[in-house]
Amino acid sequence: MKKLLLSSVAAATMLTTASVAKIATDGTGELLIAPAFYADQGFSTKLKVLNTSLNKSYIYRVAVREYVSSQEFDFIITLSPSDVWSGEIKPCGDGTGVCLVSTDDSNLGGAINVNITKRYNSNLSLGKKARSFKKGYVEFLPIAMYQEELDGTTSDPIKKKTLAERFKKIQGGASGGAAMNTVGGPYLVSGEGVAGFATLVNKDWKSSMTIPMTAFEDVVTLPTSPSGATVSFSVDASAENYIGKPGVDIIAADLKTQATFLPYENGGLNDGVYFTFWGDQSGREFTENAVFDFAKKKGCLQARSFSVHARDMEENPGEDTVARFSPDVNPENSVRCEMNSVIVSDLLSAANADNFKSGMVLLDNLTNVRNGRVKGTSDFVQKAGDNPAAIITYMNAVDVDGQTSYSWTYAPTLRK
Repeated sequence: MKKLLLSSVAAATMLTTASVAKIATDGTGELLIAPAFYADQGFSTKLKVLNTSLNKSYIYRVAVREYVSSQEFDFIITLSPSDVWSGEIKPCGDGTGVCLVSTDDSNLGGAINVNITKRYNSNLSLGKKARSFKKGYVEFLPIAMYQEELDGTTSDPIKKKTLAERFKKIQGGASGGAAMNTVGGPYLVSGEGVAGFATLVNKDWKSSMTIPMTAFEDVVTLPTSPSGATVSFSVDASAENYIGKPGVDIIAADLKTQATFLPYENGGLNDGVYFTFWGDQSGREFTENAVFDFAKKKGCLQARSFSVHARDMEENPGEDTVARFSPDVNPENSVRCEMNSVIVSDLLSAANADNFKSGMVLLDNLTNVRNGRVKGTSDFVQKAGDNPAAIITYMNAVDVDGQTSYSWTYAPTLRK
């Protein structure tokens, strides 16, 4: 599906108000990010999104992003009050790629069973490279909210057909119906909005691990007058539109991470850290081994680095190293990817490996190596020398009576 290009007629009725965009503390909000999915080596990832509101409906754009370049496969879902959407990203049965499967009635076009790898790679334009989609992350970007019961009373269930008709009106530039965004004041109360979970399942090992999606609130505003500053419902629901607006830059600032730390055992073989960077989603592919040329808009936006400091249980220091996330260079300790998993054993000192069976790893000086410009904006939102906006998670595998058990939690984030 092509990115939504909604009419400027709808965009012309947007509101200019102060938005205090922030990471939600209760797990519910308007914009969701599943920080990682994995569909390889027997793993699949099940996704669930819940509409926790009893009287509001939503229309969302879902973007499944590939981990190297943030290239995407997207589609539309509709959520009536108290509705749940579910889907699964998994290896295709014929071994030809990664498939997205969902039989949920919330899918705008009906059931989905598509080979994302084939679909994307069959439409490669000049300069783009084939991608596997074996891992990545998922965004749920809001298009519209509808207040179904202004007085808070119970009514008949909202039909999916009604929400589909409203979406067609939005595409045509209309307001999407009288109920759209008519609620006054704070339009989401505490605990209201959408929430989500990603569950990684390995059928062979009979194990699974679940992590809640990261939710953001106060991302959008209500359309009541001409706009220019903040994002509102029914505008083009592309990630760069949210990232590039002043109100949502606060989210990027909230996510700017300088350092994190994690314990390890067994030489770090069963411990890993996942970095999901948010902000440089230009939707373009870049030539490897090239320097970014702002005049020609060619090169790589995704250069970042961090320092590694390892300690064992006796507090003996390991050899400090510097790793770099970037597809444009390939030095030792290079980590290529926009969303990447790093196994702790790869970060430990090889000089005295016998001592480093268990201990702690500190990752700091997480830094943007060069400026990154978000598509469609005139300002840099990721500057060289700044800490990048990242969602960092920590994975640990433990053997319990011969059975591998996984846990996945948010890593501590330290900011300047």
